[in-house]
Parts: sequence; C-alpha cells; structure tokens
Amino acid sequence: MSDDKPLHIQVAEALGWTNVGEVPVPPFVTEPHWLGDPPSWVKSTAISAIDHETGTVTLTRGTQTVPRYDTDWSATGPLIEKYNLGVGRVAVDGQYPRFTPWRAAVCLPGIVFSIEHAQPLVAVCNLILALHTSGKLHHNPPSN
Repeated sequence: MSDDKPLHIQVAEALGWTNVGEVPVPPFVTEPHWLGDPPSWVKSTAISAIDHETGTVTLTRGTQTVPRYDTDWSATGPLIEKYNLGVGRVAVDGQYPRFTPWRAAVCLPGIVFSIEHAQPLVAVCNLILALHTSGKLHHNPPSN
C-alpha cells in the first residue's frame, strides 16, 4: 500500500479489494473497477468484475465509489464491529477536553494496538492499516 493513495483506498486494499484496472482483465471489462468482497448494501448498484484468483465474477462498485471508510460511519461502523475495535475520546486527567484526540483500539489475546487522531474514523482507518501491516487483521468475534 502506498502512502500517496487516499486513506479509504488504502483501507479497501487492506480489506482485500483490488483495483481491477491494475490487473489484466478480459476485453469486455473496459473501465477501471474495484474488485473485493463488498458488503451486501454495496451490491444493489453493482457492476461486474472478474476475480482472477477464483475465476469468478463478483459484483462490486466502481473506482470512484469505494466506501469512504475515513468519513462514512455507515461504511466503517460494520468494520468496527467485525474486527471488535473500540473507539472513544482520550481522557486527560480524568476529563475529556473538547480538543482531545479520538482513540481507536483493539485489545484481544495477542493483539494490542491503539491509534489516536483528531477524527474518529481516521483513527479507525489507521488502526485497520496497522493491524493489516502486522498481519493481525482478523475477524474477532466479541467474547461473551
């Protein structure tokens, strides 16, 4: 993942999306498309793209409509739940001053990460990227 890509694109790539425009595709796929495992709410306005690894056609969305994980709670909220992440303000001396950063964190057996940022979804995106880079981005069901 390159730092010159927008944050939501980096997150999409960490989640397994691939820019089909960057890989060889059959002649009938002429526009750049994103290939991934979009959640069900994405598929209603879908186009088709080829998954070369499995040889299947997958419904996905165009390159300009990759979910804005950095600004859209409806896109990122399910990831917070799926990966069992926590998001909250950082307390300073037991208080939550107006301009304290947001913290996204995960604390599970063998996985302890915490990222802070002024915007909560950016903190979550950066945490997802850190987990992906370390090989620890896995579905973690909450314990009962």
